[in-house]
Amino acid sequence: MLLDIVAVLKEKAFKQETTAVEIKDEVTVKKGNSMKHLYNTGMSVCVTLAMLMLVPTTAMAWRYCPGSLGVAGSIAPPPGFYYIMYNSSYHADTINDSGGNASDVGLDLNVFANVHQFVYITQKTFLKGYFGFDTTIPLIHTDLQIEAYGIDSDDFGLGDICIEPFSLSWHYPRFDAVIGLALYMPTGNNDTPSSPGQDYYSMMETLGINVYLDKERTWSAAVMTRWVQNTENDDTGITQGDEFVAEYGIGKTVKPSTGLFFRAGLAGYSAVQLTEDSGNRANSNERRKIHALGPDINFTWLGPLLFQLEARYMFEYAGESYTEGQLLTITFRARY
Repeated sequence: MLLDIVAVLKEKAFKQETTAVEIKDEVTVKKGNSMKHLYNTGMSVCVTLAMLMLVPTTAMAWRYCPGSLGVAGSIAPPPGFYYIMYNSSYHADTINDSGGNASDVGLDLNVFANVHQFVYITQKTFLKGYFGFDTTIPLIHTDLQIEAYGIDSDDFGLGDICIEPFSLSWHYPRFDAVIGLALYMPTGNNDTPSSPGQDYYSMMETLGINVYLDKERTWSAAVMTRWVQNTENDDTGITQGDEFVAEYGIGKTVKPSTGLFFRAGLAGYSAVQLTEDSGNRANSNERRKIHALGPDINFTWLGPLLFQLEARYMFEYAGESYTEGQLLTITFRARY
């Protein structure tokens, strides 16, 4: 049934008043899950969305929101303290079945995530890489309607907080690299289909690389990968399958004046559910998949304090057992 198909909004039970039948909310609607851990490892963008962030969250949605990072997203910042604020808006009115065919269920999903990330990169090194850590705190508003199932839910609140106690980053003349280990905690409310939290923990490993395509370092190509393992949701008894997210991009940087840089490029992401969901209520025949592409621009000012402003608009395509929509992310980043 289609309730097992979509991008998740929250795996949790709720009562349908007209029939007094308890239903498990297995609708997977893409939330600002993401919009969470946007660890811009690169003072470059959506430092992490997708962060994005996830963003934020509901059962069956991606734990790490694809689209949080874009061009140069795998460049970790140099030592220092950074504040990143992500503002992400997602809209979808299409949901595909496991064969990639649109299902007419009257979906209208709108999610806005305001995500705050605090990053500290130390001067300490290990294996020649700089040690760092960060935390991401998402605030999420979700408006969800699914006419075919009589769902009309609107909610706002604190999402699931992500802490990354360990990261290492390397910088060389022709490439940059980063690795990390993070934990998602179920700090958000999980009472309605549009609630901002997911009732389970998740571990996430990060591996990213950025390559400069010319000696002047004006052209670059990057890929940032996330590997996620989830614990069981106590409300539903379902353990969501392992997830893989890759964010990538290629861009050109120009320097119009001293201390000012402008970068433009093409960014994209691919998210795939690697293993089947498990548990008595799990639908083991379906695995989620989604891809996206879109333009990405970035302004960087190297004054007394580093300041960055980035914008990205992503168009999703080829979704399976998931929603297809558009994601707009505007990221502000500063070094203190």
